[in-house]
Amino acid sequence: MKVLEYAVESKADLVMHGGDFFFQSMIPIPIFDEPLTFFFKKKNAIIGITGFPNIRNRIRLQFENILKKATEGNPEVDIKLLLMYQTIQESKIEGYTFRYGIDILPLDMLPADYYAVLSGYIHRAQIFHYEKAGIKIPVIYPGSTERTSVVEMAEEKGFYELIFDESKNGWKLTETKFHILPTRPMIRLDITKLTEDEKVLRNLLEAELSKLDQNSVVRLRCDIPETRKLLKAELLRELTPKAMTLTLAPVYKRR
Repeated sequence: MKVLEYAVESKADLVMHGGDFFFQSMIPIPIFDEPLTFFFKKKNAIIGITGFPNIRNRIRLQFENILKKATEGNPEVDIKLLLMYQTIQESKIEGYTFRYGIDILPLDMLPADYYAVLSGYIHRAQIFHYEKAGIKIPVIYPGSTERTSVVEMAEEKGFYELIFDESKNGWKLTETKFHILPTRPMIRLDITKLTEDEKVLRNLLEAELSKLDQNSVVRLRCDIPETRKLLKAELLRELTPKAMTLTLAPVYKRR
């Protein structure tokens, strides 16, 4: 809602969402349920947004045909944007850069005549570039609006605002602004006490959870077999506050 509130206040011309819609039938807006291009007339510009649904397997082998299908017969426009939900070469998560693989879209396959490539899927907000005909074109991942993994604990979450200006030589993407959103705190909670007494564990866990923000996302970790076997789903559901999200992490195995 914060994103939409800002869009209304700032009188944004378009809002683009490169992620999942869980209630598609309730959304009265254009959705990329097949490869195609939507056109919008805004102020003095005609904007063409080309996109397609997520390709789960072998995007590298399918991309050229998908892009051709989405753009065939398109008229000329002032601003061309490509919107997708894929892993693109050089995108990053904590400690890892995606570079090669059949499900990773290479930068050299991206088209030359677009103002920007916009994508969901990777949860870290980031901008990097590829070059075609001497022109650097941005690849923009806004990332997720909430932390969903422990590797995102220190990451700011938000959305990008793209600002285009008209000049004598046409339109140009002149600025990208990242707006930080308030997010639920993500906390890692370690249970290190050895006990086979459920009452002792219950009291311990209840005390620890009471210290936390009740709206937190909590990742509970316990690698002690005797204690862990007591951490049953029923107990965790009973002790977790309604507004809190708690998950039990897998046992960490040393190599």
